Amino acid sequence: MLKLDINVLWSALNILILFFLMKKFLFKPVHRIIEERQRLADEAMEEATKKAEEADKTLQESQEKARMMEEQKAELLSEAKKEAGVEYQKIVNEADEQAKQIVEHAKDEALVEKAKILREAQEDISNLILDAAGKVAGLKSNAQDHPGDSDLFDQFLDKAGDSIE
Repeated sequence: MLKLDINVLWSALNILILFFLMKKFLFKPVHRIIEERQRLADEAMEEATKKAEEADKTLQESQEKARMMEEQKAELLSEAKKEAGVEYQKIVNEADEQAKQIVEHAKDEALVEKAKILREAQEDISNLILDAAGKVAGLKSNAQDHPGDSDLFDQFLDKAGDSIE
């Protein structure tokens, strides 16, 4: 059987004392260091999570701002195109109006020129007729010497010119 002697009792007492001393001076500090490191790791994890959330929030805000800026850009571009279209139409209308005015002015000038050419032609024809009549009659042809003849020829040419027009 088992004998209990004093050595076994001292050995058990020594083991218990050694256990309490190791627990107090070895396990508690080590356990405290492990808990401190765990706390620091938890804090770092929480901080990293917060920063990740802030980064996500910032990313969403920047994406929203970028989307809003794109919408504003599209709106401004649309407005600029509308304004350019209006300005283009205004310029085209002004050019058309100027072209019409130029054509009307050219028509007026052409009519004036035509009337001038007809007048000159009538004068030339009346002078030729006077010269021819003067040569036939043996008279010296001069429109200033025979003002009445010139008036008769002008009337004739006016009537003849009306029928041509």
